[in-house]
Amino acid sequence: EKLRAACEQALCKKIDVSSVATALALDERYGCPALRKACMRFLSSPDNLEAVAASYDGLEQLKTLAPSVLLDLFDKNMPLREQQRMLRTIRLVWDQSDKGW
Repeated sequence: EKLRAACEQALCKKIDVSSVATALALDERYGCPALRKACMRFLSSPDNLEAVAASYDGLEQLKTLAPSVLLDLFDKNMPLREQQRMLRTIRLVWDQSDKGW
């Protein structure tokens, strides 16, 4: 359990555009709440979400996790402009997922 916690902490410090989708997959499989929280914090920035959506690998992995991750990302307390930007990005990911991209 200590090793798992240490690994989770290390991964939380390394979240970036290329690793966030994989980290979320690890959370889905092994139940790593701190890792999920770090990923959600990273993706809650519209710039970061757009960068992940623009990358093919990130988009492919987000499509698998989209229902829970994208809904969790939408924060009703964020400013209206940020909500609109987040919704546009979520729609982009969803539309590309529907097209099989």
